[in-house]
Amino acid sequence: MARYGMALDYKNCINCKACEVACKEGEYPLLSIASNTFYPSQCQHCDAAPCQEVCPTHATYYDENHVVRVNSDKCILCSYCMNACPYDARYVDDRTMISVQNQNCSIYCKEPDMNIENVKEFISTIPYNKISLKDILAFEKTPRNMLLAVTTLAFLAMFVIGVAIYLVHGHHAYNVTREHPWGLLIAVYIFFVVSSTGLCIVGSLGDVFGFKDYMAISKRAIFGSIVTILSGFAVIAFEIGHPVTMLIYNVLSPGLTSAIWWMGTLYGLYLTFMIIEFVFLLKNDMKMAKYFGLTGLLVGLAAHSNLGSVFGFLNARPISNGVFYPTYFILTAFITGIYLAFIMYGFRYQLKFDDVAKKLLTGLAKIQGLLISILIFFVTWKLLTDIYGGMPNRSE
Repeated sequence: MARYGMALDYKNCINCKACEVACKEGEYPLLSIASNTFYPSQCQHCDAAPCQEVCPTHATYYDENHVVRVNSDKCILCSYCMNACPYDARYVDDRTMISVQNQNCSIYCKEPDMNIENVKEFISTIPYNKISLKDILAFEKTPRNMLLAVTTLAFLAMFVIGVAIYLVHGHHAYNVTREHPWGLLIAVYIFFVVSSTGLCIVGSLGDVFGFKDYMAISKRAIFGSIVTILSGFAVIAFEIGHPVTMLIYNVLSPGLTSAIWWMGTLYGLYLTFMIIEFVFLLKNDMKMAKYFGLTGLLVGLAAHSNLGSVFGFLNARPISNGVFYPTYFILTAFITGIYLAFIMYGFRYQLKFDDVAKKLLTGLAKIQGLLISILIFFVTWKLLTDIYGGMPNRSE
């Protein structure tokens, strides 16, 4: 089969983009102004294209001539292909970002043996507290509480402003480029899912592994893991250009070679198990909570280490490529979960801890010290390996 390519004289490129425009119009202009500052990039149509392997919905594919193409209907704008491409040949077309394909997905499921009354009865037995807006605003107006209220409102205002800027300007609002397609939103997403996994681990110490000293924090930790993973999903919905398309084609054409596909699927299962575990914790059914908690913990650890592999699998990004990140993500999740547990208990007891809380926090502090020591050990050896090993894009 014939393979076509194009040779470029980089020293004559001035990055005027005329060749890109002409390529779309079917013409080929002559460029004669010399400069060695700019370097054009183009798709090499690799035999084993990394962009095709990592695509979670198979939007990137080979046509009958083995040319790499993109199905715009399946593309969810996750930017994973941009990170995977060693030539930085992928970019986001602003026109496609604002033109979302109208998709309809209708799935009808019916379980003939399901007794709706039994479901309603089960839900009615779940204990919860009804909290109205009046209850929220009726807090004690101390200087400390007022400061927290004002800070919370300020963060919410910044969140609304950030969302508005993103909706108006798109990905470019966060200064992402072809070379660095993932920016602030990915960092925020990682923070939330790291926190969720960490809180899940902390909550599992009591209700899953049976350490009685940590039973008191199980409900708070598991509830926190649910809130933070939902926050992570909300953030990634803005990062991904077409979240509805993602939901559709993750099912219709799953990219089983894509770490992002596995990450999303595993996190979805993880959230499901966490919610079920929390329901049984509220009902004080510790046996069922243990079963679903253990399953959720294992799925969550798999999802989170897989998130690390999203970066570790990128051969085009030597700074993150390797086995370090999948392990690093699990370690930092546990550290973050313990840190958030300290914050929870600090607010809960206003730093006036009873003996049970002191014993719990002392135990967590010892675990935290061990984890931080291990983290320092790992990071130190990674740094030394990068520097003295002369790894490209790591040792500079």
